[in-house]
Amino acid sequence: MEIETSELIPLSDLADLTTGQQQGHVLCALCLHGTASFTAMGRQHTVTKGDLMMKPCGCQLTDISASDDFRLSALLVSERLWPQQWPVVSDAGEGLVLHVAETDAERCRCDIDVISQRLRHPYHSYYADALRRCVELLAMDVHDIHARTTGQAPESVSQSTRLLQRLVAYLQEGRYKKERSVEYYASLLGITAKYLSEACVASSGHNASYWIERFTIDEIARQLADRDKPLTDIAADLSFSSLSYLSRYIKRAFGCTPSKYRQRIR
Repeated sequence: MEIETSELIPLSDLADLTTGQQQGHVLCALCLHGTASFTAMGRQHTVTKGDLMMKPCGCQLTDISASDDFRLSALLVSERLWPQQWPVVSDAGEGLVLHVAETDAERCRCDIDVISQRLRHPYHSYYADALRRCVELLAMDVHDIHARTTGQAPESVSQSTRLLQRLVAYLQEGRYKKERSVEYYASLLGITAKYLSEACVASSGHNASYWIERFTIDEIARQLADRDKPLTDIAADLSFSSLSYLSRYIKRAFGCTPSKYRQRIR
């Protein structure tokens, strides 16, 4: 399933929002500097530095105004791409603007930056698939931040989604560089490998192996982009038992040898 250019739109100014974008997109925005105000869901809201804003598809922002020094990191995501199992804004507007911890703000900013960077470099063999995964990670991070900031996780979030969130948190720590078996992560969670995979499928449509592999493939692609880095170093960094095993893994993941992949991204 391809991704249209209109489905993921980086945004630098709230004033750039069009009516069509507001109707068909989720807005995830982090205020970096200055202040802004707007009306949504019958209430006036103010955004200041360190605030995370989530606008659902059915919400309209009006009466938008901002200070001259207002800056934000923001992304419009089409309703089709945003995981519907992670709603974070109530019908009354609670949760639309949250002041979050600095570490959480940086996490969201990194998620948005990664998606923005990928949009500029569509050469990746799994371009659309990787973008969808990045959006899912952003959605999970936003929900996690919302749940901890408000102290109240939405009831709509299932046990399956929570298990997926915890799996992704382990992967974000970089554990996939040494451990890539479903059994390892299931043991950390105190469940069976079968139950973990079933939970991941129920929450995201993909099993646990998919998520582990997606992190591994992304890291391999990142390291291959450094053309001066020997394959032996990449194999060591990712705990592959041999160079031939890494080469086979790359050929299966990208459909070509490591050298041809590096030629492709020039």
